[in-house]
Amino acid sequence: MKAALLSIPALFLAAAANSDDIGFSGMPEMCASCHGRDGASSGSMPSLAPLDEESVRLLLEAYRSGEIEGTIMNRIARGLTDAEIASLAEYFGELEE
Repeated sequence: MKAALLSIPALFLAAAANSDDIGFSGMPEMCASCHGRDGASSGSMPSLAPLDEESVRLLLEAYRSGEIEGTIMNRIARGLTDAEIASLAEYFGELEE
């Protein structure tokens, strides 16, 4: 199980390294591994689809700063730029519940 958890940040870094100028390409798919396709989680992870753009942005910024503690989200969010957070917030904020 520990090896599987270690591979998640590696997947994130690979997606970011192969992304476009703002690092967005492939990120929603990476998020889907925990939060479900189109932000609708069927498991114990929270769904992102019901959140508006501002809520997603604030959550990602809080994880990045350490204001909110999470098991893996802090590590993922620390690797995001402001532009990537804005793009993810816009993408997930536009999804229908």
